[in-house]
Parts: sequence; structure tokens; C-alpha cells
Amino acid sequence: MKECDYKKLYELTSDIYKIGLDWSAWEGVLEYFASYVKNGKGSITVRQNSTFEIDIDNFYLTKTWNLGSESIDPYRRYLYKHDVWASLEYNNTEGKLCVFSDHLPKRELLQTRFYKEWLDPIGISDGVAIQLFETKKIRIVFKIFHDDNTEAVLDLCRDIEKVYPHLCKATEIHMKILGIGNGVDYQTQANQLKEKYGLTPKEIEVATASVYLGTNKKIAESLGVNESTIKKHIKSILKKMNLSQKDEITHKLICFINPQLELIPPNPMCSGEINS
Repeated sequence: MKECDYKKLYELTSDIYKIGLDWSAWEGVLEYFASYVKNGKGSITVRQNSTFEIDIDNFYLTKTWNLGSESIDPYRRYLYKHDVWASLEYNNTEGKLCVFSDHLPKRELLQTRFYKEWLDPIGISDGVAIQLFETKKIRIVFKIFHDDNTEAVLDLCRDIEKVYPHLCKATEIHMKILGIGNGVDYQTQANQLKEKYGLTPKEIEVATASVYLGTNKKIAESLGVNESTIKKHIKSILKKMNLSQKDEITHKLICFINPQLELIPPNPMCSGEINS
């Protein structure tokens, strides 16, 4: 991998939780990992936990392995709870199934090409979590840690390289939506949204925040207003943009700033309610 590539990867992962979604491109990625799972190298896990607004339509697609029952409790208590991504699993009171990311002993991780060419140059020597994209309903996460006894993560390193182009494109799209790194782009888009849809500055702010914050409560906390105010803005935005559900706002914004993309809209059966 070229020097500029790993530096770019570092820039992308610094705002990784904000990455947007090119539905047409990611459809192929999902198919690839679905076949990967069928070949016995991973698993798809369904979770139900109202605390984190996870329902049957959510799935977590990772290369995973299941701990034996005798190892679950101590692992949760002393190790797993310190992983920010793992908090969803750690706080799952249902306890129906425990699934963890693939691990690799640190001494072996240090010998991988992935470590030498991607992680070491940007100062990562202990572990890394890369979240390729997140919406309210779907989260795909690649995680690499150390001090365990499986080498399956080596395949995961190669997989990350395969989806790197998609990661770059998705991030580019989403950074434009959020105006990250370029205030001029954001202001231009804001003016265009105002002209085309008649959105007010506050509505544009709410629409943008809804892309990566999801719930009205989180949007309200971020913008320092009441949740009821956010609900009113969302309803107004939906009406002006001719949408029926809040989850469609992200897709609409992506299409707006990238009209050349042939995007597949979110499945309406998996969309959230306006008041979520």
C-alpha cells in the first residue's frame, strides 16, 4: 500500500462513525460478506435490545467467533466492557448469544503486512476498530485486537483492503453532506437546499444532524434544543422534501449532492418512525 493510502485511511477513520452510505456500492459488499459467512468464516448475529434501539431488522456483520459459556462472564467483566463497540453486547441483558470479533495475538499482528503498512505508520500498535458505516438499522464493523488465540483476523485484514475503495467513496459522500473540512461546500449545499426545498437554516442543520445522530433525542442534545422542537423540524423537512420517514433524509441528501449515483433507497420495512 502506498504511503498516501494509509495516511488517507487515518484521516477517514478519525471521523469513521459519520460515514455515509452508497447503497448501490455497498450492496455488492454485503453480498460478498454474506457468502463469507456461509462459508463458515463468520456469523451474522441478530440482537434485540430496546436500550440501544436495536430490533430484529438490525444485523451486525463481523468476522466472529463464540466464546464458551465458562469464559463469557469473566470476559465481559474484565475485557469486553472496555471496548466501545462492545458496549452494545456487554449491556445486552437478554444474554441469548455472545459473539466477539476475531482476535490475533499481538506478536502475530505485528508481523502482518496490514500492521506494517497500515497501522504502524499511523501509530496504532495495540488494536483498532474500523466502522465502515452506520445507519440506525445497519452497522458493519471490522475490529482487530490482540492477546487471543486465533489467526482468522488475517483474512479480515485482507478484507479491509478489498473494501477500502468503497470506504473512501462512502466517506467522501458523507463528508460533503456534513461539510467536514470544507465550509464552502457546506454553505453551497445549504443554499441549494434552501433554493430547491425551501428549508430554513435550522431545518438544514437538523437534517444534517439526523444523518449521523439518528434519534430526535440525540439531535436535540447536540443542537441544544427541546426534542419537541426537533420533531417539528423533522415533520417540516419531510413535507418539504416529499418524504414519508425520517430514515429517508440521509438517502435524499446523498442523492442531492451526488446526482450521478444510482442509489438503492433504504428498505421502507426497516425504516424508523418519525418520532423515534
